[in-house]
Amino acid sequence: MIVLGIETSCDETAAAVLDGGRKVLSSVVASQDEVHAPYGGVVPELASRDHVRRLLPLAAKVLAGAARRVEDIDLIAYTQGPGLGGALLVGASIATGIGLALARPVVGIHHLEVGGRARPIRQIGQLKRFFTQERRFPGGFQGIVGPSQRLEGGAHV
Repeated sequence: MIVLGIETSCDETAAAVLDGGRKVLSSVVASQDEVHAPYGGVVPELASRDHVRRLLPLAAKVLAGAARRVEDIDLIAYTQGPGLGGALLVGASIATGIGLALARPVVGIHHLEVGGRARPIRQIGQLKRFFTQERRFPGGFQGIVGPSQRLEGGAHV
């Protein structure tokens, strides 16, 4: 199964092609540092607009890097949250458009529930200690999550 993954939750645009949902064939991340630097932080509207500009060319680039054609995609996965509302909407809209055009399934992913190898957080024991105190995440996300609390969507920490 060839999966096109799309990530637009905050201020980086990313796309990847995976084989079987686990083997990364190609991955590209486009930073928005230059876009937001003059403002001293992420400007949500500018992030969304930059995702619109970059996402389709990035998808084409990862497909080429994986030596795959758009017709080879079996599934499109995108970040459904948490993140900046407008930025998430861009990823969801483009993923849905690709899915409709190809008649392929589209799946939204909660990126705090999924690790780098698509494993739920509850299976990554090292993160239990990490999430027991306040932390600052890229993009300014922060929160306090206790070891027995449930994250949105059902993942245990």
